Amino acid sequence: MPSDAFLVRDPAAAKFLSDPARRRYLEPFLGMERSVPEVARGLHEHPNSVLYRVRQLQAVGLLHFVREVPRRGRPEKRYRAVADRFYLPFDATTHADVTHALTVDGTFVNTVLQRDIERWLHTHVGPGEWMLEFSGEGGRAHMRRVRTDGQPIGTLSAPDADFLDVFALGFPMSPADAALFREDLRALLTRYLRPASDSATSYSLRMLLVPHETP
Repeated sequence: MPSDAFLVRDPAAAKFLSDPARRRYLEPFLGMERSVPEVARGLHEHPNSVLYRVRQLQAVGLLHFVREVPRRGRPEKRYRAVADRFYLPFDATTHADVTHALTVDGTFVNTVLQRDIERWLHTHVGPGEWMLEFSGEGGRAHMRRVRTDGQPIGTLSAPDADFLDVFALGFPMSPADAALFREDLRALLTRYLRPASDSATSYSLRMLLVPHETP
């Protein structure tokens, strides 16, 4: 285990980290000092809601106060996670088994993704202005969203600059190609990693590559 690791065994801290809906409040403080207003803007929440979570994080020993920055009026308090890297043993979590752990995290992620997709479609396409298209080519079935005029939505060839929704079940690749594909994705993601800033737009991104078996 790395020397900078923080092994979480405290039940209260483990419970906090086991819940993705609450764990997201710790993420902005990993590896950097942040103030409550900064985090609130990034999460699109009221500062008082974030301050409540900050106090919870302090109480369970995951976050600590770093310093005050002089400002006109009230000084700004800055916080940081007590470590840049946390390890949470499975037996310390609140999950009954691996299936439960994956279900909890998966449900949270899928709920957030669905909310973001619905918001984008409502803003840029509008209700009743898109359809689902099912097609087949070379023995493979495809499903995608299209506008009522047949223009694709969220595909690699679609003109939408800020929305991409591509998935495939049973995508054929050799193990060697899968390894190369993974490395290409890693290099691409690394290329666009930037320090968080107030001017940046927040995007939802999920990448998953795993061997598939038909149920």
